[in-house]
Amino acid sequence: MGVAAQKVNQNLPNSGFMNPLVSVLLGTVFLKEKLNKAQMLAIVFACAGVMWVTFKQGEFPALGLTLALSFGFYGLVRKMAPLGSLEGLTLETAFAFPVALLATFYFAGNGDLTFVHGTSWDKFWLIMAGPITTIPLILFAYGLKQVPYSTVGFIQYLSPTMVFFIGLFFFGEELQVDRLIGFILIWAGVLIFVGENFFRSHSGYRTEFNQLSK
Repeated sequence: MGVAAQKVNQNLPNSGFMNPLVSVLLGTVFLKEKLNKAQMLAIVFACAGVMWVTFKQGEFPALGLTLALSFGFYGLVRKMAPLGSLEGLTLETAFAFPVALLATFYFAGNGDLTFVHGTSWDKFWLIMAGPITTIPLILFAYGLKQVPYSTVGFIQYLSPTMVFFIGLFFFGEELQVDRLIGFILIWAGVLIFVGENFFRSHSGYRTEFNQLSK
């Protein structure tokens, strides 16, 4: 979800905020992950926030839902695959290489190959695009193996939240009341989910909190 590509605050319920919910759903359906009452309450709040802003926008977010489903299933396949993070990314790159090679020849034939005709700054960022995209993908694939997929989903709320605040404070985008309500509902769900994991991981609170969650 790029700030330059779209107005962040006008597209709150897009793939960035839908993808965590898709991840939780896929983890529950395909991986048989169990959710306690606190986690289910967190999902209700997050769903309510996304649905509220979607309703206020007055249009079905087809593009956002499509992107959320595609990345959600991508993460599911990576979690279920027996390959390690580096091996899996190598296999992905091997599949994408022929398409990238054909695109390179196509743009070169039209004189539009940026690496040849672009500025030094363009070439620098093209080179840096490799590690900038590869390292997060390797870490993402590694993290998928360590925690439940539903937890991965809620962690992914960090990304759209960062973009949200960048759009608000650095690009001066207007924040309407309707979207603020949706944002508050979503982060209420995130705080419940994070709080549940925090209390469950601390032995001093575990027994009491588990009794409240059952």
